[in-house]
Amino acid sequence: MLITCFWLFVGTLRRVISLDLSNREIVVKNILQSEKKIRLEDLDGFETTIETSKSGNYEVLFLVKNNKTLVHISEFHLSNYKEIKSEIETKLKNLGFVPFSFFSDWKRYK
Repeated sequence: MLITCFWLFVGTLRRVISLDLSNREIVVKNILQSEKKIRLEDLDGFETTIETSKSGNYEVLFLVKNNKTLVHISEFHLSNYKEIKSEIETKLKNLGFVPFSFFSDWKRYK
């Protein structure tokens, strides 16, 4: 039970709730408002997957550097996800679709 609670808490912290995208960098904030600035030129690209919840399926976009996920952007949490994804597609390389797995998801994070 304790492990499940910890997993849900940490998983929630990883979720982006605010994102500012410019030509050179992306600034993301999580639920605690901690801010992370990432230069777009430092990223390898992005991958997508589909996550499932009781409400349905949601697309998720991962910003990737050195085979590690730096940012997890979910359609579930951002109302303007499609606009954000369109903008990211013009700036970063699409590394493809990755089937979702809880275990591989945890290994991917830096």
